[in-house]
Amino acid sequence: CVWIMFLILVFIFLFAFSSLIFITIGFYKSETKNKSDLPLIVTTWEFYNATLEAFNTLKNDGSVVDAIEKGCNVCENFPEQCDFSVGYGGSPNDLGNTTLDAMIMHDFDVGSVGCLKFVKNAISVARKVLELTEHTLIVGDDATEFAKQVGFPLQYLTTNRSNDQYNKWVNNGCKPNFWKNQSYTSCPPKRIEIDPNRATDNIIINTDNNNNIHNEKPIINKYNHDTIGQLALDKNGKIACGTSTNGLTFKIHGRVGDSPIAGSGCFADPDVGAASATGDGDIFMRFAPAAQTVFLMKHNKFSPSKAAQTVINQIKSYYPDVFGAIIVVSTNGVIGAATVGYNPFPFMIQYGDSLTPELKYVYENSTLV
Repeated sequence: CVWIMFLILVFIFLFAFSSLIFITIGFYKSETKNKSDLPLIVTTWEFYNATLEAFNTLKNDGSVVDAIEKGCNVCENFPEQCDFSVGYGGSPNDLGNTTLDAMIMHDFDVGSVGCLKFVKNAISVARKVLELTEHTLIVGDDATEFAKQVGFPLQYLTTNRSNDQYNKWVNNGCKPNFWKNQSYTSCPPKRIEIDPNRATDNIIINTDNNNNIHNEKPIINKYNHDTIGQLALDKNGKIACGTSTNGLTFKIHGRVGDSPIAGSGCFADPDVGAASATGDGDIFMRFAPAAQTVFLMKHNKFSPSKAAQTVINQIKSYYPDVFGAIIVVSTNGVIGAATVGYNPFPFMIQYGDSLTPELKYVYENSTLV
């Protein structure tokens, strides 16, 4: 009986040990598959051609920075492919002008531009900031002057489409807009000429005491605001991220959103991974969501999806009605995403030897589909 019991215990031990080996090997193969399926591109929204261009750049031995620039250029040059929310001819501000924000981050070096005027390829100007200067961010008219200085041609970014969009807004009384309990004294709004030697008229009238004006904030969605956010990981494990956008439609002129802000629009750590955020940038940038996501992966050993979801939950706890999403990839090729408000949120991936990008979805409080 003793020998029988001993043999039974040995059998149970060997069975359990072999099962553990099988489970461990299965998990390891899954991780190894992700690591080998490089290069890899992840892009916000259904931006198919931008994803394909970035991926083909990597396949043709371009750098991860090349891939980000070329991918974002697709949206900047052909804005109809990206819902007119990137590049020229979309999202006019409250003066009817289109302005652009963009950034690139690689090896903790960043180049970005904000409120860029009269230059079509904002991501390319951002790259010049990264490569030619010690600065991180250049904004406004001076960003345009910088772009001209380093060789970019100037052109109008408004089109018949954006003018029609703006005129409809003016005919609706310049509403909705982004003022709180205030409104414009004239519609369309007038730009104030800055002269330190004389007083100027206000372009708004403050009715906060009587609370007579209730402006409805524009809905944040893919048709009036969006960002192309891209993550690029090459076959050697080098990683970069980038963003490009024309910002919120009818934004107050001079506004710069989250897209060109390192840690908000995107963030890349060469030892951990990269993340990019899109959505209501004025809220998202208060939380540095891209940096937080990567930090959770680095310091808390969270998976990409768990890190992104944790950050989304934090933002949602303060702003329950916020809209936004985060895409993320680790340096070993594990992809994650999380969303709030967009349900589902679509994004594109392309990797390994695949010939075409794949459309993926993430649902609120859910895993990828």
